[in-house]
Amino acid sequence: MDTVSNAIYKPPAPSFPTPCGASAGTRFPIALQSACFRKSGGKLLCTTCHNPHAPQTVSSKTCLGCHSPHGESENCIGCHMPKRRTQDAVHVSLTDHRIARRPFQKANTAPQKTLHFYEAYELPPLDRALYLGLALVTDGADIRQGVCLLQNAIAQRPNTPVEARAGLARALAQQCRNPEALEQCEIALTSHPELATVRAECAKVLETLGRTQAALTEYRRALKDTPGLPSAALGIARTTSDPAEAETFCRLAAQSLPISA
Repeated sequence: MDTVSNAIYKPPAPSFPTPCGASAGTRFPIALQSACFRKSGGKLLCTTCHNPHAPQTVSSKTCLGCHSPHGESENCIGCHMPKRRTQDAVHVSLTDHRIARRPFQKANTAPQKTLHFYEAYELPPLDRALYLGLALVTDGADIRQGVCLLQNAIAQRPNTPVEARAGLARALAQQCRNPEALEQCEIALTSHPELATVRAECAKVLETLGRTQAALTEYRRALKDTPGLPSAALGIARTTSDPAEAETFCRLAAQSLPISA
């Protein structure tokens, strides 16, 4: 007959080192490398120190249940489990679960903003700048550097892909450089008037500039070109003066992409 103890997963000790001790994945494999886990005979689990599913601060009292206090500071967590920048994800810092014996003098907590290609692609310099610039602005890893790369590359390449101009427009709008963002949107629409997503982005810049009626016109046209486009439907809901129409288009956006509404 199975017992609870037989059903408990007892993971083997890791056979690989993790120099940085900070990964954006689960903390458990990192904790397996700690002396605390190894010397506990596998008894040290996540729940020994805290509820991993509840937001809370772990108290140093847990550490003092096994260790004697030393030094002037009683902040066991701050010294031996500092927050460190992850090596496999940008703009993320997480608690280091290696529980190092010697406190880190300078734990690097600054978000990692540098992006690199997964493979060493042999790309022409302008293409590399466009790809990297677009990656930097897409999720806000480093908007300032991304905008710089995109602007320099676009200035040297007349036939710039419309995706790069649209990305630059979004980033410029995030920097509150709305006239420049609008200029990029208009250039993109002149060459590709059929792109409803770019038209909706252009409309949002107009909306930010306070040109509500012009924005509403562009939102309507974008929705006509691509029925159900969430960004256009939400734009109409925000800019129309008709409450009933606003509710209608808000519901349409929710049906197309619930998270947007």
